[in-house]
Amino acid sequence: MTAAPSLTLCIPVYNGGQYWKECWESVKCLTHYFDSILISFNKSELQMTDVSAILENKPDNVQYIIQPKYLEPLAHHDAIIKHLTTDYVFFLCHDDWLLESGLKEIRSLLRNASCGPIAIFGSHEWSESENTRPGITRELLAFPSGISVNDFVLMDIDKDFSFSLSGAVCPVKGLKEKISMQKLFLKGLRFDNFIVTYPGIEKIYQTQNPCVRIRLHPGQESRQNYQREAIFDYITYFFIQSINGSSEDFVYRNVNQIICLAVINPEIGLVAHFFKLVSASRKWGITKSQYLKFCLIFYKCMGNNIRLVVNRFIRRQKGGVD
Repeated sequence: MTAAPSLTLCIPVYNGGQYWKECWESVKCLTHYFDSILISFNKSELQMTDVSAILENKPDNVQYIIQPKYLEPLAHHDAIIKHLTTDYVFFLCHDDWLLESGLKEIRSLLRNASCGPIAIFGSHEWSESENTRPGITRELLAFPSGISVNDFVLMDIDKDFSFSLSGAVCPVKGLKEKISMQKLFLKGLRFDNFIVTYPGIEKIYQTQNPCVRIRLHPGQESRQNYQREAIFDYITYFFIQSINGSSEDFVYRNVNQIICLAVINPEIGLVAHFFKLVSASRKWGITKSQYLKFCLIFYKCMGNNIRLVVNRFIRRQKGGVD
């Protein structure tokens, strides 16, 4: 009988305070679901206070890292990923709550998956406090047997899923191998998507029951105003998808997203960033035929979008409506 894949709970903490204490309260009674728990305390004025929350009666499978200096979010994740030794990792943000019902399903999905490497896009509760009525998102209810990465990405383009790093589960080995891709994100504003869709993952599942409760508050990283960085990170994400895509329709949809973002949000440095992506991709094992397909589709999409912009400009000059 094949052994169940091992699983690490990974929690990056920065200025956790009371939010972190509440998160830890939700975690410490569920530590037996994980083979290991890795908590990394980023440098902050609350660092040692945050560390002290776990020291009393610390479970044996809990390890922690005290970072000697402040690390930007992606650099912090990079530092954590290097320490992972299990088959899979479950990410939890320090201001959210872990939920047992969805966690049970995750362990079952990992144990019973019949294909190759899978990822889990956890169902979420969204709430301002433990007492407010949560909203729940379950985007993949129609796919109880999982969905391919290609179909998932295309559905996300159409429907704009509500993403969070909390509740995302992916294979550790592949994540370590894709560090060079991760480093191309500026703020990690599509890193959550990347975690469950990076090349090599064969299927994506979602739990019926929420596995985390996302705390909604003004200090959330996703609520910060990183407009310029968001454009760069979205383009990075869609580039990774398109250059690794197999079907022409999939590549076209992702390339079109890149060009639309660039046309609508012309930021200084976008062209240089794009060539940086192309240069980095040379180390990803991309074949000549994949590059050729990407280039031909990029040329076609560029032409279509330029015509669209020109026609829109002409209509505006004539006093028309877009």
